[in-house]
Amino acid sequence: MDLNKIVEECLTPISEDKPSGSDCKNLEIYTPFKTEIKKIINVSSEKVDWDKLLNSGISLISKRSKDIEIACYLTIALFKSFDYEGFLTGLTVFTGIIEKYPNSYFPFGKTEKKSAKLRRNVVNAFNDRSVQFIRSKSATSADAETIKSIWEQLQTLKALIENVSVPPPSISELFNVIGEAHQKYPVQNTIEQEKNDSIEEKTEDENTSAPKKNPEKQEKKTQSSKTSSTKSQISSTVNIKDIDNFHKILITLANGLRVKNSKNPVAYRMKRMAVWDSNDNLPELQANGNTKLAFNREMKLLQDAFLKGNAYNEAMIERLESNFDIMLWWMDLQRMIVQTMEQVSPEYKKAASAIRQEVKYLLKRFPDLPTLKFKGGESFANSETHIWLDELASDDGNSEFDFPSYLIDQNLKEDIKAAEKLADDDKVTQALSLIQDGIRNSVGMKDIFCRKMAAGRFCLNNQRIKESQILFEYLFQQGKNFNLAQWDPLLFLELCQNFDKAIKLNPNDISDERKNEIASETRN
Repeated sequence: MDLNKIVEECLTPISEDKPSGSDCKNLEIYTPFKTEIKKIINVSSEKVDWDKLLNSGISLISKRSKDIEIACYLTIALFKSFDYEGFLTGLTVFTGIIEKYPNSYFPFGKTEKKSAKLRRNVVNAFNDRSVQFIRSKSATSADAETIKSIWEQLQTLKALIENVSVPPPSISELFNVIGEAHQKYPVQNTIEQEKNDSIEEKTEDENTSAPKKNPEKQEKKTQSSKTSSTKSQISSTVNIKDIDNFHKILITLANGLRVKNSKNPVAYRMKRMAVWDSNDNLPELQANGNTKLAFNREMKLLQDAFLKGNAYNEAMIERLESNFDIMLWWMDLQRMIVQTMEQVSPEYKKAASAIRQEVKYLLKRFPDLPTLKFKGGESFANSETHIWLDELASDDGNSEFDFPSYLIDQNLKEDIKAAEKLADDDKVTQALSLIQDGIRNSVGMKDIFCRKMAAGRFCLNNQRIKESQILFEYLFQQGKNFNLAQWDPLLFLELCQNFDKAIKLNPNDISDERKNEIASETRN
């Protein structure tokens, strides 16, 4: 059976008028598939007919209904028949349905809220069933390439399901299981490549060699020749050893401040100043464009721990921060620290802000840092971190609600605070109505405009990306119609920045022409 053909057939539109087909669960053709599912769910004494489940699933998805519940059990059938390559095929179908048919895939409820709940339940079930069967059959070194592809596909799925519901479904357990396999069986170089690497290592200058367990020292030695001319200019007045010792003292002091009070922003800022400012260059690149730094096991463990929703606690903050010294270039770490702080307590707000400011300063010095990769090809900044860094770059940090404070009247400010409290209680729809209802009492075009932009920003902050795009699209067109860029350039720039964020979070529904237009306005 051609696995690539299965993906192609399952993701091809069923018809022009109904690309995602229709609900088939009440039809007779669904009965054979349903019979086999029941054996899995109820742990029947009867054996599951995996071939029947496989063939029925392919037929239903390709000819009747783009239904992720069917895709869930098709994935299990593919795994039972073709091991990890089969699971990758099923996962690609499952992810592809959500990505290609975002507004019409099944299950589909009578209301938007019902649809969100049904889909969340299916994604959660997909996580549970996948873990159940994957744990029954361990991966081997021969599965390394496939495991890597599964890991990458899960990254795509994770981004997609953020918009399924509030709160979103979770695939964290599946992430952990695949992550463990990915860590245990990393993709290896060929024998020839390993020989070449060995030859290169032997012929390197002695200054580039260092113990593997401290890659940062190795990095500093490789940079010594590059920075010697700069240091020689100041050596007549300042002892270089004194500077190095000063940085060490700052780091020790910062660690002490953090132990005394983990919420002290000075501790986080001081440490980053000492660690980052003591490096004059980025890590050296190899011939293949990657750095010599390794993405180590602890990094993987931190990544897995962060993906668990119950890992947002002060112990996690300390664990992440304590690794900063030896993972100073890993931008994912900075994002995880800040986002964990934001989840744990409002008392960490100033500390999180301090880290964001230092990251912004670092990127001004090294704008190419997020594009670098570890020795094995892992990015210093994954897709989520890239979005986070883009938001940092566009955030002036002066306003609680991300647009100029002079535009927010007292009524809007009070409504925003009340809406945020409602959102904390999962009453997002009610909160959004509160902001929008104020439009009726608004006086003048600017007040109405700011209300609508506040509503769009609120949607953006609460995972209602498509709604925020609709609002920002409308405001952008209105702004162009009455020359907003001329009579209030700050407001227009703020609109473009918010619209740009919404586009990056869900780019599928925006034309390339509009993306370029927004990007141009944002740069200007």
